Amino acid sequence: MTNKLIGTITVAALALCAAANAAGKPEVEKAKANADTFAALDRNGDKQISRTEAGVDRELSDNFAYIDTDGDGFISLAEFLAHFERLRDPT
Repeated sequence: MTNKLIGTITVAALALCAAANAAGKPEVEKAKANADTFAALDRNGDKQISRTEAGVDRELSDNFAYIDTDGDGFISLAEFLAHFERLRDPT
């Protein structure tokens, strides 16, 4: 239980750091920060985020089906980055 809590806190901290680092930087840096966040969430390193892995982030978990645009039950890096692009420019 303690390891899971530490892992959850670590992922949340990494996501916040990535977001803070991306603020005011060129788009390439923002994409890199989002890719780093993706890697932190991809706990088993299989290059995709499962529903279980997404469970550590409430927003990601709540929007999983929306982000998983191909409906395969996993969020790929491309889907993850596209989601952040849609948030940045919803038009």
